[in-house]
Amino acid sequence: MAETVAGIFTEVIIAPAYEAGAVEVLKGKKNIRVLVAAEPQPGGTEFRQVSGGLLLQERDAVDAAGDDPNNWTLATGTPADAQTLTDLVFAWRTCRAVKSNAIVI
Repeated sequence: MAETVAGIFTEVIIAPAYEAGAVEVLKGKKNIRVLVAAEPQPGGTEFRQVSGGLLLQERDAVDAAGDDPNNWTLATGTPADAQTLTDLVFAWRTCRAVKSNAIVI
């Protein structure tokens, strides 16, 4: 995956860990920031400072039935292999969690 990311415009990559050699591949890319951050834990409270106050919100930890690929329906074509299905689950959860698809391209 590091080779794929290195070939496209990317400014920041954040992950809980990296495979051996991935950081070395990414170091060859100009102006990229590679960060390590712990996986967010379910639950917890998020804080936002706003003019005149503070907003508190429980972290979104939604697991919907549509997140489970066993509930997906193949509309056309051949079924996805195991790796493609894993990639699709990742893409589904990623796109569900952002406000703009441009953020994850």
